[in-house]
Amino acid sequence: MKVLRVVVLGANRVGKTTLVKTFLQSSPDHSIESNVSKDVHSKMILFPDGLYHRVEFVDISNLDEFPSMKEVYIQTGDAFVVMYAVDNQQSYDEAQVIRQEITRLKGRCFDNIVMVGNKLDIKSTRKISTEKACDNIPETCLFTETSAKLGLNVHCPFTLLFDNYLQSLKEIESSDVEMKRCKHYLGWLTKSPTNFYILGKQCGMKSHSTNNRDQAVMNPLINTKGSGWVWLVNRSY
Repeated sequence: MKVLRVVVLGANRVGKTTLVKTFLQSSPDHSIESNVSKDVHSKMILFPDGLYHRVEFVDISNLDEFPSMKEVYIQTGDAFVVMYAVDNQQSYDEAQVIRQEITRLKGRCFDNIVMVGNKLDIKSTRKISTEKACDNIPETCLFTETSAKLGLNVHCPFTLLFDNYLQSLKEIESSDVEMKRCKHYLGWLTKSPTNFYILGKQCGMKSHSTNNRDQAVMNPLINTKGSGWVWLVNRSY
């Protein structure tokens, strides 16, 4: 498999760099990390298929300074993390614009995008509810919420992308590209023992091993929108 390029986009100060660094630092120690440049990190990552694959993480922290580069990053990216802060309406609106731009450049059925609502540790000033975010997510988009500051649910966005990317490769290999349908993702909300809301969206996702601090739970989908399995990550401390 070729190197997977994951581009992290979003407004300033929504936690993009913290999310990437926390995820990379919590990955297995024996995987080798290299800094291609200041904003690009390359690392061997354990995928849901049980194999290690090379992933290049592009952390776009200065997009406002170079707006013309946004289209270049989108065109060269294979998967996208689009972040906003749950306490910042403007960052949410900007994330929606970025998601629409990705769809415009990549195609209507491009589905390797995950919207991430960060800063779950901030409750008193929260402006974007989980329900509101889910209502505005299209069927071709994944969604989860995290607290990069506390390391809460930081693996979920990338796990969703990696699993979805593997599924896309299988569809291409089976020569069913023309018959490919836009996948339908459903969300299911759970509450962790630490009283943080954690949500993962993915239909048909298979269980796989996680590290000692992550507990993967597969629950039957109780929802009138469809059937399948919903991926829930419950991190205990």
